[in-house]
Amino acid sequence: MLTFNLNLIIVKKINNFVRYKRICRNFILDIVKYVII
Repeated sequence: MLTFNLNLIIVKKINNFVRYKRICRNFILDIVKYVII
């Protein structure tokens, strides 16, 4: 049970990290487009 909870927490953290990276990449891409155009 405890290990199951730990796995859930780890999966949530990984999902948050992936989402954060995607947002950062989109943000950087927007800035680059703005600078180029």
